Amino acid sequence: MRPLELAAAATRPGGRTVAATGSDDPSPNGPEKSHVGPLDTVVLALDDAAATEPLAALLGTVPDGARVLVLLPCAVVEIPVGRLVDTAVRGASSVAAVVPVDDRSHPVALLLERSRSAPSVTWLPSRGFVDLDADQSRRLAAELVLGGATARAQAMADAARIEVLRRRAVAAEADVARLTEVAARLRDAAERLRTSRSYEVGQALAEVRKAPFSGAVKLPGRLRRAGRPASGR
Repeated sequence: MRPLELAAAATRPGGRTVAATGSDDPSPNGPEKSHVGPLDTVVLALDDAAATEPLAALLGTVPDGARVLVLLPCAVVEIPVGRLVDTAVRGASSVAAVVPVDDRSHPVALLLERSRSAPSVTWLPSRGFVDLDADQSRRLAAELVLGGATARAQAMADAARIEVLRRRAVAAEADVARLTEVAARLRDAAERLRTSRSYEVGQALAEVRKAPFSGAVKLPGRLRRAGRPASGR
């Protein structure tokens, strides 16, 4: 999904998708608070995932209920979890989701929601966060979402690397088997050649002993067939 398509899907009914920068943006740090409603979704692309100052400035301008879609220029496994969690907590925002997007320069999107109340986390027990204030609850929820996403991405990357190594090992084993077979064939051929040469030489010498004159005449030819030049004898 492309970033703008994701932003449109994240925007509530009646809300708008607002760019954090553009010709209709009079504020250097993002749209003014009056320009963003509680149903709107603001899209912000960071040049550096760890440089969260633009995000912090933006979260200080949007009203409660508004959502911010942060486009990150890094892979999921490279997300600076601590910096982003700190920025979200200071900006009274909850981390709703981490989503890969179809964009080469910004392949990951982080969806935040501005809310002063403590986040509702459905996968925790019904008692929720016991003895935690809103910021502590928000931090824990954000770490669960971001940390879980990076851990899953790292596990998938590790599994992919293991599969690549496994395939290389299988290919190497196949190469070794082929080379072993070739070596065996070469050894067999060498043995056959050695046996053949020995036989030819033996036959030539036997004929010389049996008929010295005719055997001597045939000897050079037999030696050549045996792979030994007559001049070498």
